Amino acid sequence: LQAREGRRPAPAALVVAEESLPVDAFRINFKIFSSKTKFEVLPMRVDKECMTPAEVVDIWERVWGVQYASRVRFESAESSAPTRYLNPRTDILPSSPAIVLLGAGGGSVLYTLSAALRQYGGLSVNDASEARAQRQQQAAEDAMKRQEADAKESDRYGSLDCRRMYDRRLQAHLR
Repeated sequence: LQAREGRRPAPAALVVAEESLPVDAFRINFKIFSSKTKFEVLPMRVDKECMTPAEVVDIWERVWGVQYASRVRFESAESSAPTRYLNPRTDILPSSPAIVLLGAGGGSVLYTLSAALRQYGGLSVNDASEARAQRQQQAAEDAMKRQEADAKESDRYGSLDCRRMYDRRLQAHLR
């Protein structure tokens, strides 16, 4: 019947037991395919019920820092839905235990998004914002330390002019 309607049946390995997912109005489960036969179901904690895809994308881009998250499409879980994808501004994302399939033209956005979901998915918006700020601060401190170490190394090698002159003479002699 599904083949006659133009739909392909889901492979048995891709079917997720929704009974194992908790019922939680403040959790949205996203399915992201990592290859044609493998996928991940990653949860996201939300601060309010009945969120639209546009609101979730805003969190991903503004709070989590996932660039181009607006290119992600949210696939309708209902087979009787009039369209395949949810409208970003008007449709409501189903909460757990339902699973929302994510798709994008290029997979790189989904790779970045899956990493962000693993890192920030269990946090509230405020907690995720704080965690991201801490990571950015740590990255800035690490960059300063690298600059200082590079400057010391440059000074150390800069004082070795006689070594450089010897190396040049040696290379000229070998030619």
